[in-house]
Parts: sequence; structure tokens; C-alpha cells
Amino acid sequence: ARQRAALAAASDGSAAAKNSSSMMPLSSSAASRSAPTRWLPNLVAAAADISHVLRAAQHVEDPETLVRGWRTFVRDAVEKTIILPLCYKVENDLRVRAHALGAARVVNSQNRKPTAPARAKETTDDGQDNAAASVGAATTSTNGGAAHHQNGADKTTTTNGVGTNGAAESTAKRDAPTDGVALALLSMAPLRILDERVDVGRRVSAYLEKVFYDLTVVALHDWATYAEMRALAKQSYGLEIRDNQLPMGSLDVGLDVLRIMQNIDVFVARFSYNLNQQNFVERKPDRGSKNVRAINIHSIASSLRQHGLGVLNTTVNYTYQFLAQKFHVFSQFLYDDYIRSHLSKERRWFRKHRDECQSMYPYAKAADFLRDIRKLGVSDDGKTFLDHFRVLVTEIGNALGYVRMVRSAAAEFCADAARFVPDFDKAADVANDLAGAAATRSAAPKGEASVEETAGPGGDDDDHREKGDDKERHHVSSATREAAANLASVIETLGKSFSEGRDYFKVLVNVFKKVLLSGADHGHLDNFFMIVPALCSSWVEASLVAKDRMFKQNRQREAYYADDGFAVGLAYVLAILGQGSKFDSLHWFDRVKAKLLADERELEERLQAREKKRQARIAARQKTAQQQKSTFSFLSSSRSNNTAEQPPRPEDDDDDDDDDTGARALQLTGRRIKATKRENELLYFSISGPSLTHALTHP
Repeated sequence: ARQRAALAAASDGSAAAKNSSSMMPLSSSAASRSAPTRWLPNLVAAAADISHVLRAAQHVEDPETLVRGWRTFVRDAVEKTIILPLCYKVENDLRVRAHALGAARVVNSQNRKPTAPARAKETTDDGQDNAAASVGAATTSTNGGAAHHQNGADKTTTTNGVGTNGAAESTAKRDAPTDGVALALLSMAPLRILDERVDVGRRVSAYLEKVFYDLTVVALHDWATYAEMRALAKQSYGLEIRDNQLPMGSLDVGLDVLRIMQNIDVFVARFSYNLNQQNFVERKPDRGSKNVRAINIHSIASSLRQHGLGVLNTTVNYTYQFLAQKFHVFSQFLYDDYIRSHLSKERRWFRKHRDECQSMYPYAKAADFLRDIRKLGVSDDGKTFLDHFRVLVTEIGNALGYVRMVRSAAAEFCADAARFVPDFDKAADVANDLAGAAATRSAAPKGEASVEETAGPGGDDDDHREKGDDKERHHVSSATREAAANLASVIETLGKSFSEGRDYFKVLVNVFKKVLLSGADHGHLDNFFMIVPALCSSWVEASLVAKDRMFKQNRQREAYYADDGFAVGLAYVLAILGQGSKFDSLHWFDRVKAKLLADERELEERLQAREKKRQARIAARQKTAQQQKSTFSFLSSSRSNNTAEQPPRPEDDDDDDDDDTGARALQLTGRRIKATKRENELLYFSISGPSLTHALTHP
């Protein structure tokens, strides 16, 4: 007993209070050993043995203050010598690995495309290529980490109980543990510091969660980098880092859906619509801007998350008001005496000469109409009256394309919101049953059993079990019933949103069809289909010019790579006026195809004739040189050689220059024919697309 008392007195830990300055070196030494999971818990347990000595102190009024102060001291020592260096070690390792993966992706993408020229491209769309995104993400993340540590060196930072300052950070970075020690510390059981529990792995996870959140808020476009670092933390260190719940991308989603609706006339005039990719791209940047704005389904879906699905009906209402104004201008243009008389004359001529034209409207008639319209006058921007009418049809199509894109964004939003609902009907029925069964059961007289209670297939045990289940299911609180009713309402709303809005195009077609096809005031619209060939030719010319401007660096005028609003607007107007079959009777695209084939054959014949002429000229030169050589054969060999090596005559050089000029002209003509053929085919497929045709011609 005496020895045990002496041993207890010698190992009571009171010496630690006298040598508290050695706590940090001891904890740092314990963490750096090969087996920290054995040394560190023993050190912390030894430091906790002093608690009973502190509680027995007589020189203070409340000894618990000494215990709390000692606990804080030990905890700070563990955090500064173990947790903080471990946090920086893990963060830097994850950052270096993410940067290495990004660089590897860049190298792989360059190896896959060795012949692709390196060109800097400007875009505001979220769909950047992987190589540029990886380089930007790795560079920004590295800079963000450096900025974070620089800020930490200037001021004190507190992260979930981890207190640091500039000197502590530099010491922590210098004394970072090795990989094996880091894994051992992260997988170690929680430490017990007196009555407080310290989980090293959870402290590191909390630190990384805060760092990832703060840096993602500063640069939202780097969300992929920190998501990759979070996955690497799970894979390499087994750390469970919670999602920061920030949007996957930038909060700058472009124009807001409400702002677009309020200024839809400006929007459809400044943006071009891409039917296949479902996006809008600005035709030309603002003055002083180097980028053009783009709006896609994802940006509209992000806006719908803020405003709700009620924006759909508002969008249709605004579009209807806009279309009503545009159709008023549309009707005034066709009511003009010159336009109306010309279309009537063209319709009578085609009806009379249909057999001679093989039921195909002549291409020359449309070209003549374009020239006649240009004689009436040109605006300051070089557009004729027909060009302005084509722009009007394009704006109508852009408005309809915006409605289509908003509907698609709403479907994406609903699908994302309802991804955890397997079946809308069954889920709504279950929620309604849960919300209303309790009220039905409470209204039933006592002693009466419900159908569920009397429908047990088995014996008494089954009946008792089912009665217990019914009782547990139906006897719920009012708050639960209210929540179930709200759930049922939300599910029904999501289910309706998938089906509603699919008839938006049909509604807009029927509304204007009833107005434009009723009465005798709209007879001037009957010949609209006769102006469509000239409109198509005008659109092809404008599209070629705009695409050529895309290759210029200083684009002061409109430049775009897609303008499907004209195709959508043209199909919509033909569907409203019921003139789709009449336009098909013109066989305009067949005529354009035949005309381009004839141009290609003519170009081929001209190339062959030029080649024959060039070969004949070469043969004539050779024959002339041979005659000169035989004529002066009596001269000396030196004289003969000098004569044979005479340079070509000036007239030969002129012929060669003419050949080069003619060849370049023919090459430009061939490119022009191919580009015109491509644009006409694109317009034909856009107008005759199955989805667009079904939506607009089957109301």
C-alpha cells in the first residue's frame, strides 16, 4: 500500500503543470514518431492526470477555472502542433494532385489533336472545352490557395476551433507530417482531453470544408477544381467532406428571364437563335466589350429556380403581345400596293406557266424581285425593304424560340426537382392518403373497423399486425398531415408542369389563325407564300455575309454562325396562314438545288476549257522554242545555248497572270456555290424538321 501510494504520488502528473512549456515540443515529437496513434493518446492522457491536483487547489475561489484553463492549454497545443500542420499538409497535397490531373488532361487533349492550331477563343457560354477549363481551374485554384495563405499570414483566423496566426502558420507548414504519419493521425481514434473529445480527422474535414466553400464563393467558376479535390480527399485520406451546396458554375447566369420578357423586343433583335443547340448568341458585342453574351437552357433553368414555374405563363403572355405588334407591321407590309400587286402578278404568272417551269418557281424571278425592291431605296445600314421584312420574320421566330427554350428549361428544372420521385401518380396518392386517412378515421363511429383493418388474409397475428400498421399510419399528428398535403401538392404541380406547356406553339398558332383567317380584311395575306422564295434568297445572302464576318477580328457589324429564327418564324407564319401546302407547290428548294447543280456543271466546263487552253498554250510555246532551235542550229554551240536559255517573252508573262487571275476567280466561284448550297440545305432542313413541322402544322 505504501509503494502504491508512493507510485501514485510520483505519477500524478503535477510535474506537467510546473513544466507546461514542454507540452508543445512533446506533442510535436509524439506526432512525428512512426506510431503516433500509440504515443499521442498516452501523452494526452498523462496531461489529463493533473485534473485532480488542480481541483484540490486552495489558492483560488473556484478550482474549476484552473481545470478549464489547463484543458484549453492542452487543446491549443494539440491544435497548433498536430491539427494545423496536418490541415496544411492535406490541403497542399490535394491542391498539387488536382493541378497535376489538370495538366495531364491538357497534355492528353493536345496529343489527341496535334494538328489543331492554338487559337484563343472568346465565349461566355458555360460549355468550355476540357483543356481550357482544366488549365483555368488549376491556375485559379493555385492562386486562390496562395491568396488564402497570404491572408492567413496577416490576420488571425478561426476555423471550427482551430486558432492560427502568422507565426503559427509558418511553423505549421514547416513542421507538416509525412504521408504515413498523416494517414495514421487521420485514422486515429478521437483524443480525450479531460472531458472534451477531439477528433483529428473531423477537424481536418471541417477545415477543408471551410476552405473549399470560401474559395468557391470567391471564384465560382472553379467549382470543378474543389469538387475534384473533395473526391481526392475521400480517395487518398478517407475524409468525408460535405458538399458546399453552391451552384455548379457561376451565379452570373446572363440575362434574367424576367428582364428578357420585359425587353423582349430588344432581345429578339440583338440575339440570334440556334435551333439545334437551343441557345441564343449576341449578334455583335457592346461597344468596348471583347465578348458576346450567350443564353442557354441551363441559364434559364437557374433563373427559374429563383422565380418559379409561374414565369412560363407570363412568358407566353408577353410573347403573345409582342407577336400581335409584329403581325400588325407584317400585315402593313403585305398591304402595300407595290408588294400586293407584284405578288398577285407572280401568282397568276406561275399558275399560267406551271407546266413550262416543271412546277418549280424560277430562280430568276426571285432574283429579279430582289433587284426591283433594291431600286425602291436602301436604309443607312444597307438593307432593303425586303431585308427589313426578313428581319421581322426572324424576330417572330426568335420570340417563339425563346418560348421553346424556356419550356425546355422548365422541363429540366422539374426533372432535377423530381429526380427522387419514382412515380408521380403513386407518390401523390400515397401523400393524399396519408393526409386524408387520419381525418377519415377520426370521423368514423367508434366500434367500426376500416376496410384495411378487416381485410387481413391470415390469422389473428396477421390481423393484429395490420391493425397496428394502420394505427401507426393513420394516427399521425396534424403537422404530419399538413406536410403530407404540401408534398402531394408539390408532386402534382411537378407532374402537371411536364405536360403543360407542350401546346404553347399550338395555342399561339390557333390564337392568331382565328384572327388572320377570319373576315375579308386580311385578303392581302393570301399571296404571302409567293414572297417566300425572295425571302429565302435574301436570308442566304445575309447568312453568308455574317459568317464571313466571323473570321474578322474587329467586328463592328452583325456577325453570327446560326440564325434559325428565320426558319422558325417562316414555318410559324405559314402554319398560321395555312399556306404550307401552297409554298410546297412552288418546289422552291428543288429549283434551287437544280440551279446550283447547273452552276456546278457550268463551272466544271469552264475549268476544263481553261485547262485545255492552258495545255494548248504550253504546247505552242514548246513548238516555237523547237523551231527557233532548229533555225539557228548553224550557229556556234555557245550561241545556241544562249538562245535556248532566253527568258520568256513579256506577252507570255501577261498570259500567265491572266491564267492565275482567272483560276482564282473560278475558285472563288466554286466556294460561293458550295456555301450557297450549304445554306439552302440548312434552311430547308430547319423549316422541314420533324419536330418543328409537327408543332406548327398540327394544331
